[in-house]
Amino acid sequence: MEDHVSDVIMNNITWLHLSDWHQRGKDFDRRIIRDALIKDIKNRVQISPQLKKIDFIIFSGDVAWSGTSEQYSGAINDLFDPLLQVTGLPKECLFIIPGNHDLDETEFRFLPEGIKNPFQTENEVQQWLNYEKERNYLLTPFTAYQHFVTTYTGQESPGYASIRQLEIRGQKVALLGLNSALMCRRNKQISSDGEKVNDNRFLIVGEHQIYNALNKIIDDDLKIVVLHHPLDWLIEFDQTRIESRLLSNFHFLLHGHRHYPQIRTGNSSEGDCVIISGGASYDRRIPTDPRYNSSYNFVHLNFENGKGNVYWRRWSDRRNGGAWIEDTETYKDGQYEFPLPQQLLPK
Repeated sequence: MEDHVSDVIMNNITWLHLSDWHQRGKDFDRRIIRDALIKDIKNRVQISPQLKKIDFIIFSGDVAWSGTSEQYSGAINDLFDPLLQVTGLPKECLFIIPGNHDLDETEFRFLPEGIKNPFQTENEVQQWLNYEKERNYLLTPFTAYQHFVTTYTGQESPGYASIRQLEIRGQKVALLGLNSALMCRRNKQISSDGEKVNDNRFLIVGEHQIYNALNKIIDDDLKIVVLHHPLDWLIEFDQTRIESRLLSNFHFLLHGHRHYPQIRTGNSSEGDCVIISGGASYDRRIPTDPRYNSSYNFVHLNFENGKGNVYWRRWSDRRNGGAWIEDTETYKDGQYEFPLPQQLLPK
């Protein structure tokens, strides 16, 4: 068994993907789910021998509930320290990107008028992203988030075009983290139920956030881009540019936000990129909608046979008094095999 596992590890890469933790105050239900999560990850070889060695962890946004320092301190104690301990990974192998809950809306009162409402044109996007002084205004609500990530994982520029490069058994791996939440909570609509935020189709990433980063990772073997929102949440003119850039330059795109897991594979005119949605690692103990059960996944790439596997896990409040189990609702047997992007296939 051990020799087989060693062979599996040598020619493969495996990561753990979580998203949407939404740290608030002390929450007994969260503790129940967290303890079971750590147990599930600890026993991952029972899911598959392929999962013995986790190479890195990706967290695709919404660490906090409202972007405060106290919530990030809580997330370190409640989630990230236990995750690193059970996987045996150093902090440098944890890669975190921001989501809409990672901004502190109380900072909005200090922002210039020009960024208090959704952008309507590409010129506005360029005006506020192309110059560091203006860009820093957009990052002001992420101050606590950026301090937390920089201090904890050592990521540079964690709120904007964050790059982490790893070497894993001879493979150069590039992780690019994008901030899709820069313009969140700007589009507020008044109805009979009061004021509601609708971010869908009012968000931007901006070509500037991607362009320079691509030059820095051009020689890496495996390229993964991570952002919180699905691409179809971007305003149309931004999605058109961003989608083409990402799908043609990355092998994998990981995101969160939708609170349900999903995978899209296959060649398109724009590129051969696998898109994986992470689900929510903690929404609530018993979901109000069965589609949005708490979930996470492992991804395993086999460079010898040119195949990848996603192992889907979901929370069950009924199994053994509460446990993480194979997510057979997302796919049969809780796993999905897919062909690696063409550029990663054995030569």
